[in-house]
Amino acid sequence: MIAASTRAGIRTRISSNMNVPMDDDYARSIVEAGLYRLTCSIDGHTQKIYEKYRENGNLALALENSQKIISWKQKLKARYPRMVFRMLVFEWNYKYIKEAKALATQYGFDEFCADPGAYTVNGQKVMWNIEKQCWQPGSSRFVNQNQTIQKNTKQPCEWLFNALVINSNGNVLPCCFPYERKAEHLSLISNSLQEVWNSPEYQATRLYARGLQNDREHVLTACKYCTRL
Repeated sequence: MIAASTRAGIRTRISSNMNVPMDDDYARSIVEAGLYRLTCSIDGHTQKIYEKYRENGNLALALENSQKIISWKQKLKARYPRMVFRMLVFEWNYKYIKEAKALATQYGFDEFCADPGAYTVNGQKVMWNIEKQCWQPGSSRFVNQNQTIQKNTKQPCEWLFNALVINSNGNVLPCCFPYERKAEHLSLISNSLQEVWNSPEYQATRLYARGLQNDREHVLTACKYCTRL
């Protein structure tokens, strides 16, 4: 799928915890397929800190897999994939951002980013405020069906116009935020990209996002209760 997208001039990006065993040939095939960006979710510089959020995760395996791809990228003198070390920041790892960044540099990643981590504390959804170094109420992108939807941005959601997410089952999501199966759209296994991208639901959602129609009933399921729409 990556190679086909590359041949069609479409950039592909993958976010992964990098915890599936990967042999050398597979790592090489990822580089040769033309993957544009690989975001590796690595939330700590030691196994103890890392597994606090990545339960049953293996830091050594994540780094080993990343290193294999970085190595093949260098051997093949390839420009891509752009390798990103992404650290979700929480109460238990915020003091170690510098150490994680140093680890990313040591392994040859192209980019390091530290983003606020979402968690549940005492039954409440919260996010870690990196600047203030404290938990704050989670600012959910979605509201419940009985809540009034207030758009939190003046701009149309960029996901609707320049990207889509393909799940492992072939079904499509308009962005990476929804996770419920009921939010999935058409399947790329039984539909062409054109049929999915230009489906009535996608078109209705784009019109609504641009303020060209006011009927929210026919927008994509994943977007119906999103405050970005």
